[in-house]
Amino acid sequence: MNLFILIFFTTYCYAKYSVNHSIQTPFKNEKELINFISSTEFFINYLEEVGNENTTFTPSIQDKVILNNPQEIEYISNPNITLLPKLFKKIKIKQNWNRNENKFIGKINSFYISFHLIITSEFSDNILMLNFNATIDNKLFFVPNIALKYALQDFGNIFHKIIKIKNLNCY
Repeated sequence: MNLFILIFFTTYCYAKYSVNHSIQTPFKNEKELINFISSTEFFINYLEEVGNENTTFTPSIQDKVILNNPQEIEYISNPNITLLPKLFKKIKIKQNWNRNENKFIGKINSFYISFHLIITSEFSDNILMLNFNATIDNKLFFVPNIALKYALQDFGNIFHKIIKIKNLNCY
């Protein structure tokens, strides 16, 4: 019986977990959306929203309007995931991004969890959607799989907050 529990626990903790999430955008065409989320201004605003320290961009984004391709971002933050508040302590987060036309391919690593993220866009009923497909590569046993879903939802909320601040409400 104990062996069964150990096998079940190990499989559950280390199994690949994927989640899809989509958000509405106010953009009327993909080029505007891609330029917006590729901009250094958007990413800096995102980092301010999540609370970052000791941020490094490799290569540097100084005097750049658009992020480099590829782009690496390292920073220290205290992940505060909705519905899992205060579960995580301040940690170093490393993001690696590659852009392939209108697709963003990311690898996000932290002490607690590492996952791949693919971001695409598509029109649905004349609304331009931003789609996220994420797969956990590995995580600590006590981090629930659903934390990834909440993290994607939080990104969507931050995206809309930045849109509102920039007064880009085109809905």
